[in-house]
Amino acid sequence: MWAVNNFCLSSEFLVLKPDYYVLADPNFWLSHVSPEVFSMRQAFLTKINSVVDWSMELLLPYDALGSDFVKGIVSDKIAIKYFNRTPLSGLDVVVFKCWDLNLGMPPALNVLIAALSLAVNSSYSKLLILGADHSWHEELSTSDDGTTVVKQKHFYDSNVNAAPVVRPDTSAFSIGDLFVRWGEVFKTYELIERYAKFKRCKIINVSSKTYIDAFERRALRSICW
Repeated sequence: MWAVNNFCLSSEFLVLKPDYYVLADPNFWLSHVSPEVFSMRQAFLTKINSVVDWSMELLLPYDALGSDFVKGIVSDKIAIKYFNRTPLSGLDVVVFKCWDLNLGMPPALNVLIAALSLAVNSSYSKLLILGADHSWHEELSTSDDGTTVVKQKHFYDSNVNAAPVVRPDTSAFSIGDLFVRWGEVFKTYELIERYAKFKRCKIINVSSKTYIDAFERRALRSICW
C-alpha cells in the first residue's frame, strides 16, 4: 500500500496503514513558504509523528535531504529513504535503462508520477491506482481581478477555497500555463505506461472517477484479490 501528499490527514490513513508514503512537492521542505503552506506542513508532521504505530517508509527526493522538514520526522516507526528524481528524456530504450538503474525518472510534475515510477521500479507485477481524479479543470475559474484560481479539493478536505496555483518562486500559473502543464502530466502517464510494459508491470486505474486514460481502466469490484 502506497500513499501520497496529505493522505495522513484522512481517517482512512489509520485503516489502510500504508507501507510506503511518497512526497514530491517542495513546499513540504522549502525554507520560505506562505503561512498557509507552513500550517499544512505542521499539520502533516504532527499527524504522522503521533499516529504511525507501524513500520512505514517515507520516500523523499534528494533535495529534501537535511531540511527542517526531515528533521521534524521524529517517529521511530518511520524510515526515510531518498530517490533520484532527475528528469531524463530521450529514446525509450535509453531512458528506460537509466530509470531502471535509478539514475533518474520521468519528469515528476506531480507526486503520482513519482510514486508510480518508484512503484514500477520496485518489481511489482501489478499496480492499482485509486483516487486519481485529475479533474482540476472542473474547479477552474477566473476571479474578478483576472487571476486564475483552482479549488483543489481532496476527498478528506471539509472546506477548500479557490486559490491561485503558484510556483516555488510564488509566481502564479496563468490558465494557459495550467493547461500546458496538465497536458504534460497526462503525456507523462503515457510514458510511464510504456515503461511499465518494459518492466512487465501492469498498471490498472480503478479510481471511481478519473481523467487518466493512459492505463487500463477497470472497476475496483472487478479486481480479483
